[in-house]
Amino acid sequence: MSTRTLLILGGTQEAYQLAEALAAEPIPRLGTVLTSLSGATAKPRLPAGALRVGGFGGVAGLAAFFREASVHQVVDATHPFAAQMSAQAVQACELTKVPLVRLARPAWVPEPDDHWIMLPNLEAAHDWLQEHPGRVFLTVGERGWEVFRSLDGARFWVRTLQAPAPDAWPGASWVQQRGPFSVEAEQAWMEAQSISVLVSKNSGGTATQAKLEAARARSTPVLMIERPVLPEAPTVETVEEALLWLRRS
Repeated sequence: MSTRTLLILGGTQEAYQLAEALAAEPIPRLGTVLTSLSGATAKPRLPAGALRVGGFGGVAGLAAFFREASVHQVVDATHPFAAQMSAQAVQACELTKVPLVRLARPAWVPEPDDHWIMLPNLEAAHDWLQEHPGRVFLTVGERGWEVFRSLDGARFWVRTLQAPAPDAWPGASWVQQRGPFSVEAEQAWMEAQSISVLVSKNSGGTATQAKLEAARARSTPVLMIERPVLPEAPTVETVEEALLWLRRS
């Protein structure tokens, strides 16, 4: 490994794009460009450059890794709902005096014809569905669906990147897919299943935005889970802005 390392805390489309941009037009003083993935997905897409998979062992472990790998800059390009990792990154960077920038794509915002019900967390969505059961399209990530497993009365279709164990949730239907998706395909699928409510985290980005446009076209309510509050950190919204930060830092 180079004597200097740029660490990208990855997993998002923007993290892959940043690694690809740095591979295409390297910034020599950055040294090794290393992307870290959590390991939550069994067969993840591989980024350009070096790769590390797995956890760090909390703030202390992350700070120790910074020293071991000579990390001199960090880009937190994790998922907007990876609150624990983002908080640990801020703390570890403060401990080691390593500069950090958060690459956070903008949140989605409702348009005039949307019917969004804003909720603070998945537990609140569970409670709402308990009072309003229906035919639910659940798009809340690889583990978020577990919150809803005990719900009676609702019928669930659950979209994930990888199939769970066969007995993970008897009665639910699994939709194993990876974006991006088209509005036409999303709308046709929701029509075929007579979906009455969509549940989504406010992840932002374009890869899964089509489901929201399909819901709008069908006047389907969306239970939109608000983003968690993260510790303050320098933040950019695009890969281009992240590259500019890296060049200037």
